[in-house]
Formats: sequence, C-alpha cells, structure tokens
Amino acid sequence: MNVVLIGFMGTGKSTIGRGLAKRLALTHVDLDELIVQQSGCSIPEIFARSGELGFRQRETACLKAAMARSGVLSTGGGTAVQAANRAVLMAAKTPVVWLTATPETVLKRIGDDPNRPLGRPDQLATLLAERTQAYQAVADLIIHTDDETPVTLIDQIAFWLTAQQQTQA
Repeated sequence: MNVVLIGFMGTGKSTIGRGLAKRLALTHVDLDELIVQQSGCSIPEIFARSGELGFRQRETACLKAAMARSGVLSTGGGTAVQAANRAVLMAAKTPVVWLTATPETVLKRIGDDPNRPLGRPDQLATLLAERTQAYQAVADLIIHTDDETPVTLIDQIAFWLTAQQQTQA
C-alpha cells in the first residue's frame, strides 16, 4: 500500500480514500468491502454468525493481503484496535493517516446505519475514547474531518504525502 487511512466509523475513510486514490492515480481498497467480498456475506451477517472475534480474524487476513498491494487502503473503524493489525500496519512502513471526528459528527454521518453493528448512538463516545490510544499508536498523520470538505482533506493528505516522499528521497 502507498497510504493507509484509519479512524473511527464515520470519519470519512472510504470517501477520502476513494478521492485520494483518484487524485494520486492509484487503486482504492476498502477493507470492509474486501471482507464482505471474500466472505460472501455482509458485516452484520458475519457478526451474527461468528461474533466480533470471527469478524476480526477475517479482517486481519484481509489486511495482510491488502497491504501487499499498491494503492490507498481505507480500513474499518476497529482495524487498528487489534494488536495483530497494528503489528501488520507498523511492519509495512506504509504511511498511516488517522482521520478523526467528534462523536457528534460521527452520529450525524452514520445515523442509524444497520451495516454498523457497533454503531449504537448511546455507546459512540465511549467506544471512540477506548480506541483513541490504538489509533495514536500507528498514526503518522492526524487529520480532523469535522468541518472540512473531502476536497480539502484530500489536498492536505496529498500535500503531506508529497512532502514525505521528498524527505525520503
């Protein structure tokens, strides 16, 4: 991968990932979509059949496969929470961008989406707080998405990636 986007659900990983990939003329891989494609069932179905543990096992396998490709990877909201996944991300030496948003913004963005089994409004703030340390552990860049347009966010990330490449050259 050329860059990985991490962060809580509803922070814009998929939207920004698609736009960033287009901007950089790279492919975009959405980890949740890859999991659904490889398992043949939806994320809520995976949770119902195998629980969160079963989902996370599939997620780690798909993350390892995705990291071997080039492009922009949008991870799921809990990807970086798993120690095995953090190890994969850190070992790859790929730039990791953490997209953040307040619980209020997340709630506005995700609403009552049935495809988000951990997105219960009464637990968003607590879950976000629990995951913050895991996101920080692997992030090379933090981008706050609350009041920004996707184009502005894509510009910020693309500029940072260009600067990173120049300092490594």
